[in-house]
Amino acid sequence: MTLAKGFLFAGLAVSTLICIHLNPQTVFFSEWFSALGLLLAWGAFWSGGGERGVRVGLPALSVGLLLLACLVRLPLSSGLAYPLYLVLFLMAYGLGQRLKSGGGEVWIAGGLLLCAVLQSLAGLAQLLGWSLGGLVMQKIYLQAFGNIGQANHYTDLIFLGLASLCYLRARQKLHWTVFLGLAAWLCLAAAASASRGAWLYTAAFAVLGGWGLWRRQGKDAEAGDVAWSLLLVA
Repeated sequence: MTLAKGFLFAGLAVSTLICIHLNPQTVFFSEWFSALGLLLAWGAFWSGGGERGVRVGLPALSVGLLLLACLVRLPLSSGLAYPLYLVLFLMAYGLGQRLKSGGGEVWIAGGLLLCAVLQSLAGLAQLLGWSLGGLVMQKIYLQAFGNIGQANHYTDLIFLGLASLCYLRARQKLHWTVFLGLAAWLCLAAAASASRGAWLYTAAFAVLGGWGLWRRQGKDAEAGDVAWSLLLVA
């Protein structure tokens, strides 16, 4: 189980740091590494005698039907890219279900948080004009875009890390001082992207945080921590 979590953690944390972007699929290597981490995690989970079977919820059922429609309706000339993406989603969904009982959600959140921190450091190196021996993409715009190579996608990764940070704080995995320091740094990194997506994510965090406080039942400390964390980030 631990090995499966480790593979998943590595796939989440470092796959987008690959700065090789070639046409026609500019993120091929990042996606390939993510898929490899997922396959290795599944292999480690099954070989370790993990619980078999997956509960089919609404997300999995919806994507499964979409996959079936793609296989039936898409012409062969269009390739298998879309069906493969959907298969990877179903695999990730199933693995997340299986690992949840063993604390796998903490590893997933940790991997996403580390991904955001590493991207923010790559963005800082970019703004300073440091390529670090080719490990960081060269600066071509005024704003930061990390090693993912696109400012909007960079912002997506930063805010996924911020959401994971809020979750880890709610689970008492991080002290408040660590939470506030990382939140401030990642918010600054998101602002450096100059992406309008940052405003949308900020609004979403504010709405979800306010809604969470309003809907909180009694003395549910974990729900309260999530809500306050989202509001502080916003």
